[in-house]
Amino acid sequence: MNSNFINELKIIFFKQMTLIIKVEEKLLKSFSEGLLAGTTHTSIGQEACAVGVINALDRNKDIIFSNLRNHGHYLAHSMIYGVCYMTLINKDK
Repeated sequence: MNSNFINELKIIFFKQMTLIIKVEEKLLKSFSEGLLAGTTHTSIGQEACAVGVINALDRNKDIIFSNLRNHGHYLAHSMIYGVCYMTLINKDK
């Protein structure tokens, strides 16, 4: 692999990990403000695992299932934070 490609991958991975951290920090803040029903389990400190797994997939044929601390997997795969956040926030408040 050439060094430009590797540097581009590093930037992509960094952006994915940063997004995961920012969204999960927002989830923790929303939880402390009573905006989330139930509880939330973040993967802060484990975002590199989600980014590594998702980027190793062949997105045309591989399927992944995730359950606990799965926000990071979804965000690394889609980079769509609004959908992730809005599905978790309690709309009754």
